[in-house]
Amino acid sequence: MAGDLGFIGVSTQHSLIQKLFPLWVDVLSLGEAKLRGFDHPPGVSFVTMKSQVEHLRQDLSLAGALVTTHKVVIWEGAKDLFSESDSHAKRLHEVSCISRNFKGELVAHAKDPLTARWAINQIVSEEHWQSFPEAEVLILGAGGAGLALAWVLLDSNEQPARIHLTEVEAGRGSQVKGHLKEFSHEFWTLHEINSSEEADLILTKLPPQSLVVNASGLGKDRPGSPLS
Repeated sequence: MAGDLGFIGVSTQHSLIQKLFPLWVDVLSLGEAKLRGFDHPPGVSFVTMKSQVEHLRQDLSLAGALVTTHKVVIWEGAKDLFSESDSHAKRLHEVSCISRNFKGELVAHAKDPLTARWAINQIVSEEHWQSFPEAEVLILGAGGAGLALAWVLLDSNEQPARIHLTEVEAGRGSQVKGHLKEFSHEFWTLHEINSSEEADLILTKLPPQSLVVNASGLGKDRPGSPLS
């Protein structure tokens, strides 16, 4: 379905996609399609995000939307507004992409498992975990992207010795554990922390050749770092 693309994030005008989208429009022959940003601060409420998705549903000039930062909030606050949800969205309880079906109804997708798998294959060779069997992974942030990366690694035939996830949001821990319950605790640990110094301590204990991923949003959506 042709139309503009919504972009739901924190500071959408400063995103690299603002430079890339016109190139995609040209390559894909999308005519006058434009990227329309909708900014919401971190910690936005379920009610506000449901209103945002309702606006998207009513505005048929929008073919769909890309979602960053608020993937989990959109699922929790607005999942009833989607006529369909793909298997990844249902499993991880997040929405990173919204499209319309042939009836014009909204469809929820979670693309993070696909992009995470592609990204990890670009960074780490297929032989890395075999070559360094003690190597681990530290994922700083257990939101949509971090959780998807953990799921991809745990679902792989070749995986690190252990995956560490950190989470600073109170109450989020039980949700993360629920999403990963199909995988043995022998291979992953959730650290519910309150400070960057606690994350530092986990980092210092990693074996050589381990991988560290910033999935917190700090340094992207907000200034700062998950490490001190």
